[in-house]
Amino acid sequence: MLRAKYLFIKDYLIKIWDNMKKNNNEISNYYLLKGIWKALKKRRKRQFFICSFLMIISGISETLSLASIIPLISFLISPEEAWKNPIIKPIFSNLGFTELKQPILSIVLIFVSTVILAGFLRIFTLWIISKYIAALGSDFSSESFRRNLYQPFSVHIGKNSSEIVALNTVEINRLSNIFTYFMKMLLSSTYVLFIVSAIFIYDLKLGLTSFLAFIFIYFLLTFFSRFYLRRNSKFISHYLQKNIKFLNEGLGSIREIILNNNYKFYLTNFFKIDQPMRSKMAENDFISNGPKALVESIAFIYLAFLSLYIVITQSNSTLLLTKIAVIAVACQKILPQLQQIYASWSRLTGNSKSVEKILSTIKQPIPNNEISFKKKLKFNNDIFLKNIFFKYKDSSDYVLKAINFRIRKSEKIGIIGETGTGKSTLVDVLVGLLKPSKGEILVDECIISIRKNINAWRSMIAYIPQNIYLSDTTIIENVACGLRKEEIDVKKVIESCKKAQIHEFIINLPLGYETIIGEMGINLSGGQRQRLGIARALFNIYDKNKKILILDEATSALDYKVEDLIIQEIYKMNENLTLIMISHRYNTLINCDRIIEIKNGSIISEKKPK
Repeated sequence: MLRAKYLFIKDYLIKIWDNMKKNNNEISNYYLLKGIWKALKKRRKRQFFICSFLMIISGISETLSLASIIPLISFLISPEEAWKNPIIKPIFSNLGFTELKQPILSIVLIFVSTVILAGFLRIFTLWIISKYIAALGSDFSSESFRRNLYQPFSVHIGKNSSEIVALNTVEINRLSNIFTYFMKMLLSSTYVLFIVSAIFIYDLKLGLTSFLAFIFIYFLLTFFSRFYLRRNSKFISHYLQKNIKFLNEGLGSIREIILNNNYKFYLTNFFKIDQPMRSKMAENDFISNGPKALVESIAFIYLAFLSLYIVITQSNSTLLLTKIAVIAVACQKILPQLQQIYASWSRLTGNSKSVEKILSTIKQPIPNNEISFKKKLKFNNDIFLKNIFFKYKDSSDYVLKAINFRIRKSEKIGIIGETGTGKSTLVDVLVGLLKPSKGEILVDECIISIRKNINAWRSMIAYIPQNIYLSDTTIIENVACGLRKEEIDVKKVIESCKKAQIHEFIINLPLGYETIIGEMGINLSGGQRQRLGIARALFNIYDKNKKILILDEATSALDYKVEDLIIQEIYKMNENLTLIMISHRYNTLINCDRIIEIKNGSIISEKKPK
């Protein structure tokens, strides 16, 4: 009967174990911490060892403060017996104390001094660690953003922006928290090591029975909770990204939500994402903090039985009370540290998915852009698109097929076609944002798609996309995008705005060029946003001496009169400027030298406008 019960329990535990292993194949904390260590700068590694040295000094001071309580308790309870102690008496005799009451004040002062020293070192160590953690968080945040920013355009279009926003905000903050947990875990481990060592020296048997039990309890909690923490970490990280994605979509659709009264739909779906995520966070928090109450209750019960045992077995009342006091103080110091170690470890495990994502991000290769930006590319004759084919990743169909044409310097070229025919993709390939699947783009017989030439080519182009990004700042800073305010040539900004036919509108605003236009230019109309985008491109031509201007449906929100005025100004501004205009409206391209028509990704005609 007993054997059958044993086998049943054994099989049940094996099933639980197999299930936990099946659902938890993630990288261990050791390898995550190893990955973080490899990613640290040399300077941060040196600072880590300085922090570790401070932890050791702080741990020694905590041990001394505990040790100093032994003579204090002994002298306060029974000065006569303490004075007769074979260890204490020679020390005080050598210090010149001859009477029983003389050392008491010195002992109190020593105790107070060690407590103050330990407290000061602990506060100082925590302050240094906090500064170190802030520096680490900043390093990883900057490096993550840098790695993401430098990725090729093909990588960016394959990612959802909410994924990058979540990574560089919430996930980075979670990584900073992991640094905090790890350093606190190290600090607490140092304290526990020194204090337990001191207790073992004082009374080995008492130390073993007192503290190994508590360490074993936390070990079991750590062993069995890690699987649930890792599972929850993966869930939280996934739902966090979904949460930010849904917030962006909801706020981006605010007009439609208000007009269609879709509040309930968005709120219900947000709750379905947010509530499970918060629930898993609460589970992790309970696993981290829940054992504290249990272990404290066990500690109080243990102290009660330990006191009873010492009273029964010890005849020396001074030694009896001293041992009880030492164990009580040691428990008061060690138990919070054991809880801190466990809580830090569990929170580290509970945030492990964030570490995996960030380590994966900062391992992304980035091109050496400095070399190709310094290189100058000559453009004296023509641009030749030679047998260009292009298809997107994971797609078997070509978006562009057998594209062949030349653009002579200073020529004004129009590209026309219906929506979805590949016009914008052709522009992305032309400017070097996308690499051709087949074929080459040559500028004066120089292949621009190779790494050493690509950024030199891009530096020659002023580009106005269909969807213009405007930041939540002033008009002048939006036009001179990428420059500090003190570096901006205001005259060039004004001249660019005049040619873009928006200067009169700006000067009639209360703050003129210092007007803040709101996120994505929300305070402007569609036509005004497009004209600001055109002004930005024209400013780049003035300020950075761009040779080529590309307008990708950049005037689609303008009426024909304003559009014609802008185009005429562009034609007049620089005779050597090469202009490429993409549009689905024939009238927009009427003044071009040639019009190239695209259909289904191929050129079907190339002719002069009528």
